[in-house]
Amino acid sequence: MQLRLHNTNLSNIARENGWSRSVVSQALRTPLYPQEVAIAGKIGLTPRELFAERYDPKTGARRHPVKSTGQRSGRNVQGRAAKRHAVGGG
Repeated sequence: MQLRLHNTNLSNIARENGWSRSVVSQALRTPLYPQEVAIAGKIGLTPRELFAERYDPKTGARRHPVKSTGQRSGRNVQGRAAKRHAVGGG
């Protein structure tokens, strides 16, 4: 794999970016733009060059929308704001 030739691997990319290795490896199978950028950057390519099948050959546009950055909204499953408990006290 090209990563080995560049003296790195998926675990290193994950560690450098604060991701789990499974998330980085998942980007090889499913579109995950931030991880695609990190992988492609390590081997000196653009995401479009490395993951050409994810882009329209005529327009160059991504075929899949870019997923969110994973920012949490602070809401639970029911959509309610999470309760904040006081620390300390007494």
